[in-house]
Amino acid sequence: MGPCRWTIQCIPSPRSVLEAIEAPEATPADLANAYQSRPIRRWSRTANATHTAARIFDLAALYQVGAAPHGPSDVSPITLAVSLQLGLATPNFAIQEFMGYEPIVDEVFEHAYSYADGYLHPGDGAGLGVQLNEELAARYPYSPAYLPVARRRDGTMTDW
Repeated sequence: MGPCRWTIQCIPSPRSVLEAIEAPEATPADLANAYQSRPIRRWSRTANATHTAARIFDLAALYQVGAAPHGPSDVSPITLAVSLQLGLATPNFAIQEFMGYEPIVDEVFEHAYSYADGYLHPGDGAGLGVQLNEELAARYPYSPAYLPVARRRDGTMTDW
């Protein structure tokens, strides 16, 4: 197996993935190989709600595929708490991505979850265990930010 950007996204061969799927997109991180992605490929594009994601994880469990919810630092700690709770409620939960946040984000979003020694613990807080400190948040007004779109010289999009 070649080098991987993230451990959870290792796949046997990029060519086998492209041959196995209809769209030229990357295999979702919660799948181990291209063959496993086929039955749920069309479902993964519409995972815009927790209920839908839970149904996808249930479908993946039928094929003995582990679920790996995302937790990038460009989503709020509330979203991470939802992903963590969903993962912990899923029998085929494999791994939770966690990239951490800037210290100010942890202050604005007071949370019960904690990370130590490679483990993310949900904590004992009520509900999702995340509280928004509105007074502190008011000091940091929202300003939109966008990920860059990487294009080749001929104008086609590429991975950044």
